[in-house]
Amino acid sequence: TVMDLAQFYQYQDVVEGSMQCILAWMVPAGGVAVAFGAGYRHEQQRTVGDPMNYGASAGWTSANYTAFAGGEYVYEGFGEVTVPIIKDGFVQSLDVNAAGRVTNYSTSGTVKTWKLGATSQINDDVRLRLTWSEDIRAPLLIELFQAPAFSALTTTDPKTNLSVNGFYANQGNANLHPEQANTISGGIVLTPHWIDGLRLSADWYSINIKSAIFTPTSAQVLSNCALGIQQFCADMIYAAPGIPVTYPGALNEVILQPQNSASETTSGLDVEADYSTDLFGGTMSWHAVANYNDERTRTIGTTTYDTAGCVGADCPAQGTDLSPKLKATLSSTYSVGPWSGTVQGRFIGAAVLNNYWTSGVQVDNNNVPWVAYLDLQASYTWNENIQLFGAVDNTTNTPPPHTPSTAGGRDANLQIYDGIGRDYRVGIRFNF
Repeated sequence: TVMDLAQFYQYQDVVEGSMQCILAWMVPAGGVAVAFGAGYRHEQQRTVGDPMNYGASAGWTSANYTAFAGGEYVYEGFGEVTVPIIKDGFVQSLDVNAAGRVTNYSTSGTVKTWKLGATSQINDDVRLRLTWSEDIRAPLLIELFQAPAFSALTTTDPKTNLSVNGFYANQGNANLHPEQANTISGGIVLTPHWIDGLRLSADWYSINIKSAIFTPTSAQVLSNCALGIQQFCADMIYAAPGIPVTYPGALNEVILQPQNSASETTSGLDVEADYSTDLFGGTMSWHAVANYNDERTRTIGTTTYDTAGCVGADCPAQGTDLSPKLKATLSSTYSVGPWSGTVQGRFIGAAVLNNYWTSGVQVDNNNVPWVAYLDLQASYTWNENIQLFGAVDNTTNTPPPHTPSTAGGRDANLQIYDGIGRDYRVGIRFNF
């Protein structure tokens, strides 16, 4: 049997040190908390690929793993301070927090991140919180150093409008720099004293990612170059040496490499609720958590794609995490003595196959229905060291909704929906 294989080896050396303390001097509302530290990190990755994958005439039509080795050094330092502003004034408390971090990557240089926040306990029932931050995501080693992996390409040469054959090369980009994002979030926590055991919270968030890293498809490279975006035109190679050409000077290679050329925005609401009360000699606990993602866009070149609530294979900007706008989980647990039982419902809201399709026009039915799953769990605590448990997930054996695509088939999106069906689990937990 001939197989397409690759072995990945990853290494990391880390040295870190930090300190935290309450400063001896005080502000009127209390002590100032301070934390600071520094660290060093060395990351390496080495991939050993199948020899049949090497070169432009690789042995496989896709997934041609190639050997590569790369690494980077990272130095960073950070500091954080929390200052109490008000104590038992017109509000019970008000604290402000500030943090900063300076990170130097051997591959892309120095980047700075920071966070500002405030928390106020208005009274026994209401707490408010707010944060504003500048965050980063550094490129992965494989995004930086992956050696070219070639696959067959058939496309139209934009200079001549003639059909050409060649190869596209999936490879890393050593010129990548960290993504940067601005995040704003604000929320409220309610613990009403007239309902003992109840806690409610709601947090709104908005995230705007700049210089987002994404790997374009060959179609995106061609279309954005046609719009005059030179960053994409540079990835179209004419008469590349070592690769056959359809005619002299023809396009014969398209480089598909990660680029800092996208931006993303997302916003939504997180809600959580907990309630616990005594019942028939035991304890009944309720827990609910939900997210509503009202906005999710990605801009590539000059085109902005809306993907919020889109789950089909034809949804634009497939590099984003596709998801319905609403997801929620509600569970109820009753415990008495050594026994405990939980009933849980998982809810996935309605969605569409493609935000740019209309039912009856591009597709017969663009709608994807909402789905609910019922899970049952039980446990018995034998003693302080042994617990027996059992669970049935998706008790009603609810199937995932079909998400047909223009490529054919009616497969479901199993990154979102349960594709296993009814699932039984039993076990023993040991605590020593």
